[in-house]
Amino acid sequence: MKKIFLDTNFLIDLGRFGVSIDEIDRLINERHELAVLRSVMNELKTIAGGQQQESKFAKLALMLIDLRAVKIIESENRADDAVIELATNDKDVIVATNDVELRKKLKDLGVRTICLRSKKHLVIDY
Repeated sequence: MKKIFLDTNFLIDLGRFGVSIDEIDRLINERHELAVLRSVMNELKTIAGGQQQESKFAKLALMLIDLRAVKIIESENRADDAVIELATNDKDVIVATNDVELRKKLKDLGVRTICLRSKKHLVIDY
């Protein structure tokens, strides 16, 4: 079963641009589970408690995680490092992120990514 790791910026951008997380189901035509790292949850909670414009999108992301019963993965490392470690140790991992630097590192390691394209739809990079 594929594991789709959702990054903080990816979750916030879904809300910001009104893209449904159900698009992942369209992209991945096999059994999969959605997952976030504990550090992503903590980052979303911090952003949600703030006054900046992103706080409403972080709150939306937290609701989405709850509604979709997204699995929370514990990790000792900071988010990007943990994602890279998990993705390189498991070939069934796909990382959903809009972070250009992280996507490049993952691509160099042969890890597939999902990102938001044209602020309208999701695409998978091989």
